[in-house]
Amino acid sequence: MRIFLHTGSSYTKNPAIIKQIVVMNVFSTIGCLITFCIGVSTFFQDNHIHTSVLFITSFLFLIAFLIQKAELFRNPYPYSSNLMLVTLFIVMAYLIQTGGVDNTGPLWVYIIPPIALFFGGIQKGLINLGLFGLVIATLLFYPDDFLLSTHYSNTFKLRFIYSLLTVTALFTVYEFIREKSYTELEVLSQQFEFQAKRDMLSGLHNRRGMMESLEYEYKRSKRTQSNITLIMCDLDKFKSINDQFGHEKGDEVIKTVSRLFQLNLRELDTIARWGGEEFLILLPMTDKEKGIIIAEKLRDIIQRHVFTYNDKTFNTTVSMGLYQINTTDSINDAISAADNNLYKAKALGRNQCIS
Repeated sequence: MRIFLHTGSSYTKNPAIIKQIVVMNVFSTIGCLITFCIGVSTFFQDNHIHTSVLFITSFLFLIAFLIQKAELFRNPYPYSSNLMLVTLFIVMAYLIQTGGVDNTGPLWVYIIPPIALFFGGIQKGLINLGLFGLVIATLLFYPDDFLLSTHYSNTFKLRFIYSLLTVTALFTVYEFIREKSYTELEVLSQQFEFQAKRDMLSGLHNRRGMMESLEYEYKRSKRTQSNITLIMCDLDKFKSINDQFGHEKGDEVIKTVSRLFQLNLRELDTIARWGGEEFLILLPMTDKEKGIIIAEKLRDIIQRHVFTYNDKTFNTTVSMGLYQINTTDSINDAISAADNNLYKAKALGRNQCIS
């Protein structure tokens, strides 16, 4: 059932569009079955014109669903939804023109406003409804009922138009509130998603955010045969900063170092606070030799920066381990290799880059 409902939604991850596709699949299927069944009924009543219209409508609803299923287009939804709406408009105009069974045809028209607004949104939906309203008003009020093959009283015509306008206004308000609520929820969702990938202290990516960037760049590097270099960084003797100047000053050091890294990296690079005083830098389209140049530049900037505490000044240094990812490496293996080179830099006296 889930596969059926989500037919044609594989091209998008937008929840709003997926919801519209699901509703369209349900509506086109139900519409196809109902119009076919009514068509069979009218066939046995020898109403061949109604039968033909209903069978054609059923067929067009089926085509709308098959457009989604076949995915002949990169984005099949606009084609299938437009076909379904045009089919509905034509059928409803036909029901008004002929009166349907015992002049009950106009009663079906009330399904049009919610469907047009849901599938087209407020702006496009109202334009479509305006055009449809112009057509049916012309049919109903043309002098001497010239365009009608049935008869409605003027009272019925006016009440029908007024009630249709009322239904349209109500569903427009509903659709406005629904779209506004969805937009607000989407903004909140994006904010939560952003926060979930960010380290609150430094403002850098956290592990989750970095892993997403790593997976993306790793796949791209395999596809384009380009290089990636990782730099694992650790502030030297950071515990002594916390012990001597306090944790508040230690937090300030982390924020300052994070800002210095950001200011001196390229736009295509990504940096994350990996944990504590440890940072991971992702350098796309960069081999080990270029990576060392970048790492040495950053290391020198950090060691020359002067921190102040009351009337005292102090410096901090950073050790770095570099690793150029090979095509046979997994992401975790590459991170471990960069981490091992960081430990070598620490063991060899700190404040240096090892690859």
